[in-house]
Amino acid sequence: MGTKLNNNPPTIIPASRWIRPNGNTVKINCDASWNEGSNIAGIAVLARNNLGEVLDSENARVYASSSRVAEALAVRLDASIIAKHQWFGSSLKSDFFFLLNRDATSEEQNCGDGNF
Repeated sequence: MGTKLNNNPPTIIPASRWIRPNGNTVKINCDASWNEGSNIAGIAVLARNNLGEVLDSENARVYASSSRVAEALAVRLDASIIAKHQWFGSSLKSDFFFLLNRDATSEEQNCGDGNF
């Protein structure tokens, strides 16, 4: 038996653009990608200043029981970078905040920002 092809047109997802933080704030983006079959996830964190210069980055391969757990592990990695550099006025960008609040409005779902 062959593979059944999906004849639906591709979904176009608008490209997101990095938005610089205000003043001397550090902006930290973190994300996760999870494979349900293996429970292996890749997590990554990238910290940049208001000029877009990379100040720190880390990534890891971890085991996670769900995509929510993988996102939470990415936020934890983010918190370790914040603590290491004492960037307590930093801005965090993550999908994790949307996952915590499934009843959020579409505007809130697209935001996903937190401040530390």
